[in-house]
Amino acid sequence: MQAGFTLNHTGRLNTKEQCSQYMLMAYPQTTKQVGVIAPPIELAIFQAKELMEGTIIRWMHRIISNQQYFKVQLEQSIDTNGKEVHLRIHDKTPFQQLAKQLKVVSQYISSYDCPEMLFSIKPHLQIVVKIADPSYHLLMATQKEQSFFGIFEVRELLLLKKQHDYDSYKQVNVFALRP
Repeated sequence: MQAGFTLNHTGRLNTKEQCSQYMLMAYPQTTKQVGVIAPPIELAIFQAKELMEGTIIRWMHRIISNQQYFKVQLEQSIDTNGKEVHLRIHDKTPFQQLAKQLKVVSQYISSYDCPEMLFSIKPHLQIVVKIADPSYHLLMATQKEQSFFGIFEVRELLLLKKQHDYDSYKQVNVFALRP
């Protein structure tokens, strides 16, 4: 066989092994607020080859299962420049600690000629794209009276995967945090 050609897991000839796209997500759960659902929070995005998946899952399991579950406080935030309403995370420390611990997985990924993980150390959840001028001024006037505030628990992280940009993400694994 000539150099540069490999066989994929189905035994077909490839000139280059494809990298799948992965996303590590947190799905906060409500603590006391009935009927309130927190949006998922993206923690990391990365690409990896199929043969790396088992090792990545094992390493992530070791790292994440040693982390204690944590609470996330979501607050309403209004961007005055772009006139957008967002939910922001009050304390990003647990996410920063996870990103720091997952750096070793990122180094493993890059050792196989895949891009390193992109961490969302500053999770920022947008809920309204643009607000028209009259609505924006009305919202600013009533924001202090009706602002959103919620505390949610993050007890597990989900690893999602898709084969290409036009594919939808499918769940690969669930990682539980320590109680």
